Amino acid sequence: MRIIAGLDVPSSGELYFDDKLVASNGKLLVPPEDRGHSGFHCKFTMFQKL
Repeated sequence: MRIIAGLDVPSSGELYFDDKLVASNGKLLVPPEDRGHSGFHCKFTMFQKL
């Protein structure tokens, strides 16, 4: 989730948003504020202990 949010970068592999490469092999190619995504929501049932 931290990689999706833009807080971390993947050490290997690639991350795409809307067919656009945003992170690849330890490099952030598109900053989080320029991705056009404001966030994501998790359902409470996924994290019942919170």
